[in-house]
Amino acid sequence: MPLETIVVSEENLYDVLIIGSGPAGLSAATVCAKAGHKTGFVEKSTPGGKVVTLKTVNNYPPQNNISGSVLGQNLFNAALAAGAKYIFGNVINVTTKLGYIVIQAQNGQTWYCKTCIVATGTENAKLNVTGENDYFQMGISYCIDCDKSLTKNKTVVVIGEQAEAVNGALTLSTIAKKTYLLYRQQEYNFKGVTVDSLKQNGVELLLGCAPNSFSGDSFNLRQLYLYDRNGNYTNINVDFAFIEIGDVPATSFFSDKSILTTDGNIFVNEQKATKILGVFAIGDVIRSNNKSIVNAINDGEIAANAAIEYIKTEFIKHRGDIKIS
Repeated sequence: MPLETIVVSEENLYDVLIIGSGPAGLSAATVCAKAGHKTGFVEKSTPGGKVVTLKTVNNYPPQNNISGSVLGQNLFNAALAAGAKYIFGNVINVTTKLGYIVIQAQNGQTWYCKTCIVATGTENAKLNVTGENDYFQMGISYCIDCDKSLTKNKTVVVIGEQAEAVNGALTLSTIAKKTYLLYRQQEYNFKGVTVDSLKQNGVELLLGCAPNSFSGDSFNLRQLYLYDRNGNYTNINVDFAFIEIGDVPATSFFSDKSILTTDGNIFVNEQKATKILGVFAIGDVIRSNNKSIVNAINDGEIAANAAIEYIKTEFIKHRGDIKIS
């Protein structure tokens, strides 16, 4: 019986493919490419990751007080200069076949690689209510700093209890016509900004409310439906809703959830190897604490060197037959 063979175009075959292009991913890409391995990194958004949204980076000593956009661009340029290829795409599935890692994107693209490094970081936590996905970028946003300039003379609601939500509501109150802060807990216990301070700045506090759904027309968000603290179903008219309820590890493309910790992060060993042979993980996606640019870049270097060693010593033991078309 003939052995199964993978048929793949040379363009879609890599030594190392990295998912994500934050500091961790770009660090790994640079190391692998410099070592002479065909390296690519897949990114569904802006190269540089969330760091590019930071006005000032204060936790990266080699380039302290640099803007996030500049730091992200510097890391991106370094990876390209080393020979790594930037690929735009949204990864939806990672599997293995005959020793190769198979990576599939939402647009139908498929890549094969000898080893894969996951550097997807975190993604915005969602309310998971009706209309949330429908009105994303049509009034619903997960980034106040990114979209605050669009709220001039608009009515906005910020949903959340963390610093990003409370301070964001204060920022928006200086731009928007009307600002609500929907604070889902029954008691306001945020330290640093009092209820009186919110009121004085024109922020209306919706305390103990539960978001139920969003609605609008074909192009714009118009209403947020909610249950108030007394359990009454009501709605408010809004043009923008900023959802600031924290982050979760970006691991939805893994069907094998056994590789995750109880916190939802990817479990790795000291060499950043996961339970899936040939797959490594780095950066914020592997840790609940100690998240920093320094740690992310260090992770990238460790995983890159481990991936290079894997290609040299282990990959040959597990690979199947491949035909390049």
